[in-house]
Amino acid sequence: MAHEEFGTNPKGGHIFHLSLSLPPGDRQPSDDQWARIAHKAIEALGLEGEGVQRAAWVAIGHGTSASGNQRIHIAASLVRVDGSRVNTWQSKERLSRLFAEIESHHGLSVIEGRAGKGMPGLSRAELDRTAREQLAEPRRITLARMVREASVASKNEAEFVRRLRGSGVLLRPRFETGGKATVVGYSVSFRTLDGSTPIWFGGGKLARDLTLANLRQFWEVSAADRKAAVIEWSATKAVALGENPSSVSPTTGDERWRPLRGPSRS
Repeated sequence: MAHEEFGTNPKGGHIFHLSLSLPPGDRQPSDDQWARIAHKAIEALGLEGEGVQRAAWVAIGHGTSASGNQRIHIAASLVRVDGSRVNTWQSKERLSRLFAEIESHHGLSVIEGRAGKGMPGLSRAELDRTAREQLAEPRRITLARMVREASVASKNEAEFVRRLRGSGVLLRPRFETGGKATVVGYSVSFRTLDGSTPIWFGGGKLARDLTLANLRQFWEVSAADRKAAVIEWSATKAVALGENPSSVSPTTGDERWRPLRGPSRS
């Protein structure tokens, strides 16, 4: 999915323009799917979402062009309803991460240049397990999508950890050797229903752009953010080990931890 941004200078009218197009011959999303894609793009740009003042926007579908490709155009105000300005810093990076997830989820062609961020090839064992368990897709693809969605929606690392934990993903941080103050990597899994050992995937095994180092490029990184992230990672590790998370983190209640569930079969 190609995208082009232009007109983001607030002095030029406070309007952000985004054009999304598919190559000729690609799978044709329905109107409802295009609407969901537009909403995801708007949320990735920070124009609306939980805890933010909304900005006015409109998405227009142009149908299929003479060359055979579908496209939509989004125009959005860079001024929120409360008068504050929308921050478009790193908007291209945020959108690229989002569209990599959309291409995977909707079975669309991967834009050249973005393939380097894709996931490693699936093993025969993964494909066989997917067929045996009658899953809609391999678990690693499901996990990669959930991690990417959480990373795009999160403003900082601590929120990313909380979102993943709440979505039903089992998390395991990797601390710097000999210490507990610095997290240098992570693994994710689904809890197995039969009590067998979960199969863990590191961020780099999900996709090249989902390593912790790459994800951190898009989050706030103040001293307070780093401290909050370590607290959340420590609580997550305690849960994975079967400990009481309230003993290592001040957060309590259902928000702390919810039963894990596997990917949907629908």
